Amino acid sequence: MTIASRFSRTCATLRHSAVDLLRRSFVWSGLIEPVQLKARLSPEYPDLKTLPEETVYVVGGADYQKWAYMVCPCGCGERIMLSLAKNRRPRWQVEIDWLGRPTIKPSVWQTDGCYSHFWIKKGAIQWTRDTGTPYRVCVAKEA
Repeated sequence: MTIASRFSRTCATLRHSAVDLLRRSFVWSGLIEPVQLKARLSPEYPDLKTLPEETVYVVGGADYQKWAYMVCPCGCGERIMLSLAKNRRPRWQVEIDWLGRPTIKPSVWQTDGCYSHFWIKKGAIQWTRDTGTPYRVCVAKEA
């Protein structure tokens, strides 16, 4: 590992710690709601076996985003991978505010397994009424 890459990682860690401390102090003072999820921007793919439940990993850099990885918030333990590539379908967008809180658009709907359906806005999980209902059943009801 080069000195430049070590320095870059150290700066990123310090910046992440400072933002985390600031976010906690805002929650403690009542200025913002407690955060359920925080974002972490990384140039490398995360280890899916050790993915923390409270983190959305965004793979990419300052100018681009490839993938978002997270653990399903319902508690089933399923790993969710969202494509952020502009030339792929389906695709999502992740916005990260200055406090490290992710907003993901559009909603996330597990089409197998637990059938969780939710929005993520400023680090908060907002469940939809049809969560737990298979996607195919909901689409058939609308038709």
